[in-house]
Amino acid sequence: MRDIAVLAAKEAGKILLLNLGKVKPDLKSKREFVTAADRLAEEKIYEIIKGTFPDHSILAEEFYNEDENSGYRWLVDPLDGTNNYVYSYPFFSVSIALEKDGEIVLGVVYDPLRDELFEAGKGERAKLNGREIVVTRTTKLKDSRLLTGFPYLMDKDNNLDNFVKFAIDALEVRVDGSAALDLCYVACGRADGY
Repeated sequence: MRDIAVLAAKEAGKILLLNLGKVKPDLKSKREFVTAADRLAEEKIYEIIKGTFPDHSILAEEFYNEDENSGYRWLVDPLDGTNNYVYSYPFFSVSIALEKDGEIVLGVVYDPLRDELFEAGKGERAKLNGREIVVTRTTKLKDSRLLTGFPYLMDKDNNLDNFVKFAIDALEVRVDGSAALDLCYVACGRADGY
């Protein structure tokens, strides 16, 4: 299953690279884009997973919301950081997780621009391109480099009050636009928290 997740993420990443700077976006909401690349990447992921595990269900951001009874469900974001992608801002990823009987057992995040594959399995150490990674040992907020993001529906639900507090107290706070990559950056020590 890990091999299929990796294959699907990398093949989707190829599609994203091929279409980078060439897509016309559509708005899904006031601040949220979708592109043909999102859809093509999701279709490729679906094709690869279903080709190997036809009885598994897939819940994906754009099209698929299946309810098979195998106990396995794949959770797919074919393009995390679509708004970045639309502007060719180099921070986006493919994110795939596998759930077994309601519990996450595997996760893969692929950054096609840097060819970085983050992976983790239940009960195993997280890895970046096959090498084990670890979080920082930073324990104080004042010494912390933090990453965050903002919801698309900021007028209804936002974290601005907390953002201001952390921005004042932390060493620095960055907003990069791909929560999946941000969390991977915490996992490998590039930031102290999200």
